[in-house]
Amino acid sequence: MRILFVNHAFPGTFGPLAAAFAQAGHDVLFASGFRRRDFSLPGVRRVTLAPPKESRASGSSRHAPGLDAALAAGAQALHAFLRLADMDLAPDMALVSADDGYGLFCDEAFPHAFRVGWAGASVFPGAGARGETGFTRHLLQCRYAVSCHAFVCTGAGEGSLFSSRLAHGLDAPCAVNTEWFSPGGTGGPEFALFHTGRLGPEEAVHAVGGLLEERGRCHAAVLCEGRAVWERWKEAREAMPQKERLHLPGTLSLEQYRNLLRAASLLVWERATRFHAA
Repeated sequence: MRILFVNHAFPGTFGPLAAAFAQAGHDVLFASGFRRRDFSLPGVRRVTLAPPKESRASGSSRHAPGLDAALAAGAQALHAFLRLADMDLAPDMALVSADDGYGLFCDEAFPHAFRVGWAGASVFPGAGARGETGFTRHLLQCRYAVSCHAFVCTGAGEGSLFSSRLAHGLDAPCAVNTEWFSPGGTGGPEFALFHTGRLGPEEAVHAVGGLLEERGRCHAAVLCEGRAVWERWKEAREAMPQKERLHLPGTLSLEQYRNLLRAASLLVWERATRFHAA
């Protein structure tokens, strides 16, 4: 069976799953706009998606930039998918991330493929789809929900954002082995893990530095997206008095990521321009 994964970054969320399907003997393609140049998955063929063209829309709505970017990414990806179809490389199944626009028109390119939409957890206590980022993501997820044969949510509360007509078709695989990520009980120093996404130190250093200042023995690690953001954090760290206790691990294997989660007594993630503690 030929399986196509579509995500904004390679390997990203789908890396372990793509590797497992390839190891099982399936023909696996992975389409993404960004990739780790020093990394590959055995048996997985890469499909490079061109970056979306810059939109010239007026952007009268605060939601317009995000929607314009998603539509542009979807249009660029559609050209690549149509080329795959012309080369007789249409997939039997397509697994697409519902958190960006690359797979928006996957149904047009591959009408006969079994399509699965995959939504990352985007629902937090007290949060909804009304915020700027939340509105755009929810609108994209609704599109994927109606254009895919199956739609998977990684957050149990995700269905509350959909109408009853769509919510019954959502599947939340809640039976996750949380013990695998449970605290390891190593008895080491106090440790906090920040996931800042694409936010640079300009937006988040006050939260990280404030914690380290208040907790004199605490160590912190910052996970960020992209080399450029990592370099900005590295530069900002040099000016921090607590720089010896701030760690920037960069790209991690699944095992290394697990170890960080198990060691952390505090997990903090970005939500637009605000932070939330788990």
